[in-house]
Parts: sequence; C-alpha cells; structure tokens
Amino acid sequence: MMRFRIELCVYGAQGLRLTRNAYLASLGGKEPGADNLPSFGTFPELPDGDVASGSDAAAAASATPSATPSASAAPKASAAPKASAAPKAKAEASAAPAASGSAGSVAARAVTGVERLPFTRFVSSCSGAARKEGGGVPDSEIERAVMEFDRWASTMNRQLMSIQRHFAAKQYEADKFERARVMNKEIVAHFGELDAKFAALHKAFLAWEASTPAPTEKLDKSGEVAFDALQKARAVAGILLGEKPDGEALKQALAALKTAREALIAEGKTSEPRRSMFPHELTSRLGRVLVAGDRASQSLGKPKSADADAYLLTYEMAGLVEAFHRALGQHMRVTGQTRPGAPLSPLRPRNEAVPGLRPDARGMRGIPGTRDAKPAAREEHPE
Repeated sequence: MMRFRIELCVYGAQGLRLTRNAYLASLGGKEPGADNLPSFGTFPELPDGDVASGSDAAAAASATPSATPSASAAPKASAAPKASAAPKAKAEASAAPAASGSAGSVAARAVTGVERLPFTRFVSSCSGAARKEGGGVPDSEIERAVMEFDRWASTMNRQLMSIQRHFAAKQYEADKFERARVMNKEIVAHFGELDAKFAALHKAFLAWEASTPAPTEKLDKSGEVAFDALQKARAVAGILLGEKPDGEALKQALAALKTAREALIAEGKTSEPRRSMFPHELTSRLGRVLVAGDRASQSLGKPKSADADAYLLTYEMAGLVEAFHRALGQHMRVTGQTRPGAPLSPLRPRNEAVPGLRPDARGMRGIPGTRDAKPAAREEHPE
C-alpha cells in the first residue's frame, strides 16, 4: 500500500508543471482582470481503450485528435469579445499540439458540476503516502521526502482547486477581482517553489525505487511476468524523471518494455483467466505506456512539448500502477492470501486513504446518508 500511494503521488503530481506553466504564461506577470483571465493548462490524453504499441506507437500518437484547452473555467469565462490571454491560449492550443507532439484529447472531468484537472486526484494520494502507519515518525529517506513534499503539495492542491472553482463560478464578478488577486498572489508564490520541491522528491524516489524489493505476496507465473513488465515501465519513467533524460537509454528501455508486454500477452493465452487477472488488467495499460513513452522519446530536447509528453507518460504510469494493484488484490483473494479474521476494507468514493477514486456525483450513489442511497455492492480492497 505504501509503494502504491507513493507512486501515485510522484507520477500523478507531474500535472502541476503544466498548470504552473500555463497559468503564469496566460497572466504574463499581471494580476487577473476582466481582460486577463488565467488558463489552467492543456492536458494531452490517449484515446480510451487499447492502443497500438511498438512500431505502431508513432502512428497512434499522430492519429490522436488535437488537444484543446482543459475544461477549466478560464476559457469559458473569457467568452467576452475583449481580447484576453485565455482565448489566445485556446486558439494557439488548438493549432499547435499536432506539431509539438502533445496532441491528445483533453481530460475534462466534472465533479458536482465543476470541471476538474485530471491529475488532482493523484496529488491527493501524497497525503496518504505521507501518513506513517501506526502514527510513527518517518524512518526512511523516501518517507521523509514524501512527508516534506506533501506539506507543500496538499496546500498547492487546495489553492489550485479553490482558484479554479472561483473562476469556474465567475465569483470574480461580485467583488471586481478583489479575491482573485489575493488568491493569485498565494498560488504564484507556491508555484515558485515547485521545481525545488519536485527535484528533492524525485531524487529520493529514484533511489528508493532502485532498492525496493519485489512484492512479498506470492505471485503465480502470470503475476511474475506482469511484475517484470511493471518494472520495465518503471525504468522508462525513471529515465524521464532524472535530471537529464538520456534519449538512447529511453529507447532501449521502451524496447525492453515492449518485449515484456509481449511476454505477458503470451502468458495470458495459456493462463486461466478466472484465476489470473494480471494479463487482463495490464496488457492494455502497458500498451498505453509504450505509446506515451514513444511520444516522450521523440520530444526530448523540445521544450514546448517535452513537459506535456512527460506528463502524459507519468499519467499513464499512474494508471498502470492502479491496474497492477487491482490485479494483485484479485489474485490475493483468489489464492487466499488475505489475513484470516481481518475483513478487507471496502472501497468507498469518499475514502481519502484510497487514492484513485474521485468523489463525483456518480460515485456518491449508494453511500449511506445521500439522497440517492441504494444498497451498494461491496467491493473489497487488499489494504
């Protein structure tokens, strides 16, 4: 569980870079105003479902629809005829991504009527990773690094969600941008610490990843092949998270990942589907990581697209980690590796200790005390 949370935190939080860059660029160093509304970024996303891999990765990337600005409030609020930074960014974003390599459909997420940035649910997992089990004091470098990062990231996440909702609801119209200017100063100050915070977290994370042993759970053959593929994917992400990503090393890591994925596909054809969920859960996700990795490899040395493509890879890595964790939980239940006498905690959309679940309107159906409460099927979690 600790590894699961730490990886979601590190991989998912990369979206903060895109938001920081887009926000600062859209305001141009000025305060928010009627003619100067902020943008919260364009987020590339691969199409839903399975995607091509290996030699077809480049074709899949180029065939993906062009990105449009995320459905944050800024572009909508700037519909007035006056020229502002947000509409300008919108026009440029619709035309530029195909050339920059950051093309992809936008991950527009709606939560109770308010659009969300796609990565914020992963940033919230930093808090879960920072909590020492039993309430003890952090006793390792990675625990201390995650705890230090979470002190900054949790505040950053709250400020970001707050200011985005402020513009989504057009609350600035009531006070003539008075509150917006205060919020802007706070978030710009926090953005200024982003690079240093990420550098410290990445350094500790990469050292920890290199020394972390295999899972203690007993895996079957398909589980071992899946874990090897996951390790190969982690190596790809590790290269991009380093201070100076090596293009040749990245290509070799992607080739190794492709081979590992093919091995998992072959294993899936011989294993019993009902007892081994690893091939079913991971094959498609590994293909998505391959496509995102190929795109990131092509954009190395191109500042305009490198950040967006690195984000896409780490976002897909977060999805891959979630898929492996799901398969591992199913494997543990089938093979009886849960602790006797200890019931598994149910997945609940509002349980902050279980990252990766968004407390949206649909997820709240069936929760006791809500208007749409219905008997909900009990879904278990290996924690």
